[in-house]
Amino acid sequence: MSTFWETVTIPLGETRHWQISLLDLWVQRREGEWRVWHKIKQGAEFEDRYSLAEISAEPEESGHIRYAFDDDQTDLRIEPRFPDRPIISYPGSPVIVPPQCEASFVCGIPLGIELIAGSGASSIPLTTLPLRRLSKTWFGSPQEGEACYSSSTEAVRDFREIAANKYRALCPLKVTNKTNSPLPIERICIHVEHLQLLNGRENLWTNEVYVKKESVYETSQVSYGSGAPSVDPDATMKLSPRVVPPHSRLFLKTFNQLKTALGSS
Repeated sequence: MSTFWETVTIPLGETRHWQISLLDLWVQRREGEWRVWHKIKQGAEFEDRYSLAEISAEPEESGHIRYAFDDDQTDLRIEPRFPDRPIISYPGSPVIVPPQCEASFVCGIPLGIELIAGSGASSIPLTTLPLRRLSKTWFGSPQEGEACYSSSTEAVRDFREIAANKYRALCPLKVTNKTNSPLPIERICIHVEHLQLLNGRENLWTNEVYVKKESVYETSQVSYGSGAPSVDPDATMKLSPRVVPPHSRLFLKTFNQLKTALGSS
């Protein structure tokens, strides 16, 4: 994955073209400004595109954005970024975790990219772009819910069920049901602002997430591990959390449960 995030030098007057999964991106360096075009394609045939910083003519696409500031650097860096909202992951079909039991899941987290001009202390963020159109959804009740995105990847029990993908991180999540009642799960809400991004052997990973349910009447206790997950212990850190999680557990609405349950938790 290291070549994906390398710094690129774009001489004045030159345009570069990236094809990153469903995203087409053009960046042009002009005197005193950067120009950025992008569009997102539709269709499975574009999913695996991986063409980086190819020299290109100025695109015919309209609607470019100009970023103007007095600077003579010609370096551009592309960094991975998590979405700006929580991600909802679906286990395919509803799952029940029995009383006093644990269950591990792996959830797919879609990634975006940030364009950063220059290097070091003088670097300037230009924009953040998704690599695909993310479906918006609502999690929780109308009064107490929050805006989220839906993951297109099902939550699975074994990460090998998910094909390796350069544009998606895998999030290991362990659910502990300490109650004396079954815990039905149909949707899992993951707050991505507390996730690290790690570069593994074949996948990008996040730190591990631990969710404990101690009462059917209370929200879930959520805590975050640090560093490589146990399934890929040699994975190396790529991105620190956007918001460092507290040392104590967070109490969050993590699951939408079946209608037969007592409610969301």
